[in-house]
Amino acid sequence: MIFRVVICLFTLGITAFAQNHIEVVYPKDGQQMAAVDSTFIFGNTNPEADLTINGYQVEIHKDGGFLAFLPIRRGDFKFDLISVLKGDYAFTKINIYVGPSPDSTDDIVSRSSISPSGRTVLLEDEIFEFSLKAKPGGQLFCGFADDSVWTRMYPNIKPWNINSVFGDVSSSDDDDYAAYIGHLEINGIQDSSRLYYLYEEDTFDTSGEYLCTEFEIDSTDYQVIRHDNLPIRTLRLVGRPHVIRTAPGKGYKLVNQPAGVRFRYAGETPDYYRLQLADGVSGFVRKADARLEDIGTPLPNGEVYFVTAYDFGKYVQVTMTLGDALPYEIHTNGNLMTIDIYGLTSDTDWIRFNDDSREYLESIWWSQPQDDVYRLNIRWYEDHYWGYEAGYEGGDFILKLKKRLNKPKRLGPSVKGLRIAIDPGHSHADGAVGPTGLTERNANLWIAHELRKILLGKGAEVLMTRMGHEDLGLYNRTDMAKRWEADLLISVHNNALPDGVNPFEHNGTSCYYYFNQARPLAEAIHKRLLKATGLPDHGLYYGNLALARVPECPAVLVECAFMMIPEQEAKLKTDKFQRKCAKAIYKGILDYLR
Repeated sequence: MIFRVVICLFTLGITAFAQNHIEVVYPKDGQQMAAVDSTFIFGNTNPEADLTINGYQVEIHKDGGFLAFLPIRRGDFKFDLISVLKGDYAFTKINIYVGPSPDSTDDIVSRSSISPSGRTVLLEDEIFEFSLKAKPGGQLFCGFADDSVWTRMYPNIKPWNINSVFGDVSSSDDDDYAAYIGHLEINGIQDSSRLYYLYEEDTFDTSGEYLCTEFEIDSTDYQVIRHDNLPIRTLRLVGRPHVIRTAPGKGYKLVNQPAGVRFRYAGETPDYYRLQLADGVSGFVRKADARLEDIGTPLPNGEVYFVTAYDFGKYVQVTMTLGDALPYEIHTNGNLMTIDIYGLTSDTDWIRFNDDSREYLESIWWSQPQDDVYRLNIRWYEDHYWGYEAGYEGGDFILKLKKRLNKPKRLGPSVKGLRIAIDPGHSHADGAVGPTGLTERNANLWIAHELRKILLGKGAEVLMTRMGHEDLGLYNRTDMAKRWEADLLISVHNNALPDGVNPFEHNGTSCYYYFNQARPLAEAIHKRLLKATGLPDHGLYYGNLALARVPECPAVLVECAFMMIPEQEAKLKTDKFQRKCAKAIYKGILDYLR
């Protein structure tokens, strides 16, 4: 493996330091790091000094920033930094721990790795899947307390690393524990049962005699319950809109499900309720986001007799009376939208187009792809609609399709009259930090203010989620844009990398969207940023990010540059580069409006 250090040329003047020094911004002393075999270290020293880290010569940027990508080892590891300036020596040591901390060097099984750990409720014919980590070199078996049969567990090999989307990760194969996965049928157990593990290790003593070592572990906090002995239950979402996942802690299946939506209870894990959406279709919601309803509460269900469409000026509203708040799944593809509503049965004989809705709606039709799944299809006349809002008012399901704004004129597109929300990412927290200490929250704010000035000068109305360093949560920001009825939402950020990714090979400009109607905006801004900044292309992404997950209007998140790259950090300090990024975003908006 070739390890590289950075040589950067900045337009800024040399920072004056009173004496030689070393400041390490990342990693912090005492930090625990992922199990990788190489990682980055960055900070600042006197720009005229000679710097070595663990014997590697590291070149220093003109303003004192440095960045290196160096090999590391599992366990306790130390970075030794020496900066020399005309005989003036500065030393510092950074101690880190690489890889997960073992529970105890004597533990055969890592008890903290047992998942799920706690109460699990399953249907009687289901398979119970679980995982843990144990010392390599042996064989692991498992079984329920009331079952004499032991089932072997096998290594759980994952073919990819979650960080690989941002670049190749130099993962370390040296691990104190190996991951195992197991599957057990529960139809043979009683109402509930604990789980036991048996670990066997074959070894030989000094004389060559064969030995077999066995360790039995009783998972006393592990309880599996058969669902067939529980009453039929329902549950209801509470609080702000929530997501329904494909599995506990996994990807999103349904998004923006409002409070009051009801589901049939189908089991649970320690942290999640399992939901039955339809026959063979399930999902999971965090227990903190839902409440079990009283036993005997009717199951979620409804019937739809007719569909109506009205023109309300800025949007076309499609309404269905269901009689219950049922979960829904919305997919968009250009000018086609499909809405699947779970627990709903069709008795639809009428679809009525009122007022001028026919000018925008090419067609609406329904289907029942399976029992308890009602599908409404809506085709828009134009290439796409601007955004949408879905939810319940009483027993009515209401969908508002926002019309495309600011149609091109002979003089070209204009932002005049548009309501544009700008979100400078982060606030109370710094976000990413550069080698000389520039914080992302400041860089984001500077670019956002430059964009604000441009848009106001062109006649747009602008909402800033923060004007300074107000402390705002993610959903406070999206709620502000929704209440203000923004036509566009732009979240401004600057980037960093996870441990183990080489920053010399993976950096630059990127842009993120979530809903299809926002992809053209993301593409347009991304192209303009690449051209204006001259930075590498770090990618256009579908990204499951809160600031992009806004359906009411096209919403994108932009990553202008990389905070950790000394050259890019220095550019972010300049008014010229800030204006360059802001102007590129503005031009991308105009391209989108065309």
